[in-house]
Amino acid sequence: MTKPERQFGWTRRRFAESFAALLAFGSQSRAQDAWPSKTVTILVPYAAGGIADLLARICAEMLSKKFGKPFIIENRVAGGGIVAAHATATAPTDGYTLLLSPPGPIVTAPFMQKVNYTPEQFTPLAIVAQFPLFLAINAKLGIQSFQGFIDFAKKNPGKLNYASGGSGSVSHIVTALLAKRAGIQLVHIPYKGSAPATNDLIGGHVDLFLGTPSELLPHIESKSVLLLATSGSERLSTFKDVPTISEFIKGFQISAWNGLLAPPAMPDAMANMIADTIMQGLKDKSTLERLATLGVYPGTASRKQFAEIIQSDQALYKEALEAANLSAQ
Repeated sequence: MTKPERQFGWTRRRFAESFAALLAFGSQSRAQDAWPSKTVTILVPYAAGGIADLLARICAEMLSKKFGKPFIIENRVAGGGIVAAHATATAPTDGYTLLLSPPGPIVTAPFMQKVNYTPEQFTPLAIVAQFPLFLAINAKLGIQSFQGFIDFAKKNPGKLNYASGGSGSVSHIVTALLAKRAGIQLVHIPYKGSAPATNDLIGGHVDLFLGTPSELLPHIESKSVLLLATSGSERLSTFKDVPTISEFIKGFQISAWNGLLAPPAMPDAMANMIADTIMQGLKDKSTLERLATLGVYPGTASRKQFAEIIQSDQALYKEALEAANLSAQ
């Protein structure tokens, strides 16, 4: 008679566990259904007016329109973006803290200094914008093509210099990687931001700068600087005569991005809901026009693809940091 009792006891215990799990699932589902019931904060690791800030505001408008609650921007500029990334990595997974960031604070920072988060911790939601980098030189330098630049640099090692937005910035480490793979020597001139770097490129105080389209397009159009090549996988429709760097250096393909991320372990249902809203919003004609004025393209990656991009970027930027002689942690 003991066996039936043990069997009954096991069944009762399993019933209790299943009922508890059902209650927990129901509670979580109701919480997600009610989201958002209050203001949602989108953290931005850089100052107001920059590309990340402007893209965050576009996202905030999309999400506010969809869900009927305020989505506000908070610029946390300290620590080169690490403060905002840390705040997101340690925030609750309830959907009330999001992060709009380029790769730097997420991917590059953990290689450069000690941080208490990893790129894999974040919940990828959507790549909002992506764009190739533009390799530009001062128009008065007399170099007319990317091949001409490589040839000149090889014949004159260390004579050409390049500007960057600061030591460890993407413009610094990616140009260092370019020099390494091309087998040339360039002198690094760091600036406190991309704006002064661009200004000195125009003024002829530096020879070369690898920047974003939004930074360089006005000066390319005014012919103050000459666009030699882009870093994407294919030529741009707006610059069909401008080659990609990969046409000369096999495998050199870099597409910069700004993406929306959430704290670790956000429930898939909530993450998908936010991601779907952003992806639909990026198809809107007015949004596409706004992105075009910023010189960027809408993201098209799925959440899984976004995670894969973060993973592949780690290998790329680690190599770039080593090329720039910046030791990885």
